[in-house]
Amino acid sequence: HAVLRHLALVSGHTAYLARLAADHLVIVDLVEGDRSPWIEDLQVGLETAVHATALGKALLATLARPARRRMLATHGMPRFTPATPTEPAEVEAEVCRLRPGEVVVEHGQFRGGVCCAGVAVPGDGPETWWALGASARGAEVPTRLVTALRTAAADLSLSGGDR
Repeated sequence: HAVLRHLALVSGHTAYLARLAADHLVIVDLVEGDRSPWIEDLQVGLETAVHATALGKALLATLARPARRRMLATHGMPRFTPATPTEPAEVEAEVCRLRPGEVVVEHGQFRGGVCCAGVAVPGDGPETWWALGASARGAEVPTRLVTALRTAAADLSLSGGDR
C-alpha cells in the first residue's frame, strides 16, 4: 500500500495493484489521485477485464500462450469502447511482443477518454505476478507517469513478498 500511496502522491494519478486469482483479474488495492477519473469497475475486490486493461495485459504477458488463450476464451472479450479488442488474436498480437516487467499502455480500450499504463512485478512465488498500474484522463499516458510507474514497480520488486 505504501508503494501505491507514494505513486499516487508523486504522480497525482490513481495507482492500482492487481493480481490473477483463479484465472480472474482482481483489483487488490488502490490509492486515488486527482488527475485520474474515478472508474467504478476498478475498485478493490472487483474482477475486471483482462483483455481491455493495461493491468490485465501486463499479467497476460507473464503467461504462456495456451494459458492466455484459455483465459480469454473462458471470460470472453466484451466490447467496452470502439477501441476494445474483441478477438483473441488482437490481444495475442499485442501481448506476445511484451516481456514481463515491460510497461503496457492502453488507450481508451476499457473506458473512453481514459488511458492506463501497467507493469507486471514478480510476486512471492516463481509463477506469481502482481500488476501495478495507473490511469489518466485523455488519450495519452503522460511520460512522467510512465517513469513514476517504473520507479514504483522497482520499489515493489525490492519489497519482495511484503505486499
